[in-house]
Amino acid sequence: MKLSTTAPPQRSKRPTLTPRRPRPPNHGTKPRALHILIVAFTSIMMGLLSGSRVPYDAARDGVFFPVFARLHPEKEFPVAGLLAMGAGTVVGFLIGRLTDLAALIQLLTAVMVIVQALGQIAAVVILRRRGRPRPYSMWLYPLPLVVAGVGWIAVYCYSDAAAPGLHPIELSLAWVVVGVLCFLVWARVERSWPFGPLPAAEEPETGEPGGLSTLEDEGRRGE
Repeated sequence: MKLSTTAPPQRSKRPTLTPRRPRPPNHGTKPRALHILIVAFTSIMMGLLSGSRVPYDAARDGVFFPVFARLHPEKEFPVAGLLAMGAGTVVGFLIGRLTDLAALIQLLTAVMVIVQALGQIAAVVILRRRGRPRPYSMWLYPLPLVVAGVGWIAVYCYSDAAAPGLHPIELSLAWVVVGVLCFLVWARVERSWPFGPLPAAEEPETGEPGGLSTLEDEGRRGE
């Protein structure tokens, strides 16, 4: 019997290329992208227009730079505050691009919860107890405050778990401590509270002599 000395043909190890089927067009991509752009634009506009009023009111109360208390002569919006908020937004975006945008968002969210969200809830309770004019009423008070407080506290407590290794809670508390120290330095220089007397409360603007304030009168008319 004669044995064959030729080796059997080897199979090619190259993968077999199969033609890719074209994906069907996704008609929902463009509407979703458009909705995202609209939400992002409105969010930025809301932050700029509402955030610019914070330094404006602080400047009017004498606790911030006087230039921020000026309004546009025709449109009546705080020019310096709007420019400062826009510049801060651009700087924050650049920091997020150069570092980690997710970490920056987590940190700012944690700061926003304890400074703005919980601060607004506390302010509503304090203003009601002081008997200040309230042109707008809150239905089912204090239930909305309790629900909002519980929700924001849950968001804040979950910050570290949502961003492991970034410690947004610790960084937000450190940011608040820095803000408190800056305020104490300013109060010491200006001899304001707690190193001096409290500023006198401004009287509400009245539409008629001896009458209710304009905002309160409009609020009661709408009820």
